[in-house]
Amino acid sequence: MDAKRLIHIVSLSPPSCTSTASWISPPTPGCPTLRNNHHPNPTIIIGVTARAAPGAIMWVSVMRRWVKYRRAFQILFFVVVAAGMFLGMRPTPPPAAYSWMMSFYHLGGLFGCTVLSYLAFPRWKWWCRGVAMFGVGVMVELVQSFHPNRVTDMEDILANSAGVALGLILIAAWKSWSSYRRHGLPVRSW
Repeated sequence: MDAKRLIHIVSLSPPSCTSTASWISPPTPGCPTLRNNHHPNPTIIIGVTARAAPGAIMWVSVMRRWVKYRRAFQILFFVVVAAGMFLGMRPTPPPAAYSWMMSFYHLGGLFGCTVLSYLAFPRWKWWCRGVAMFGVGVMVELVQSFHPNRVTDMEDILANSAGVALGLILIAAWKSWSSYRRHGLPVRSW
């Protein structure tokens, strides 16, 4: 959610209200709600109750920081992708001490880019994120085939795909866990 719609307000609620650190959820009957009237689409916002667990308050703090630094994550994502593409498309051969090291670099690089893409653009669908990251890996390998001292390696493409898959699995696990933590329900679709 964007920064304008994701606002958590710490409020004191009656003891009958359940502790919640949810995103935007329907109001609980008898519990106070606040409206964000500074946004073109006002939304009902539920706050954290006074008797909320410290973990719930920490959760709100993490979400606020995530939204606050979203633009930084977006810039970092594009910088990392551009740096990876530049390093992967250089005509000089990379140093290869061990064959598994390069596969590990490919796996780790695309894993990091996939996770960073979620931090920067959380509304992307999982398949769109997977196709985009897989496309970056294949494009780098394709450009490498045009350089005289570099070759396209199927192991690198498999390592890239494994990194993207592991990143998507981590994102799905995070979404499922955060949905369960917020609402007590598993994620229906990601």
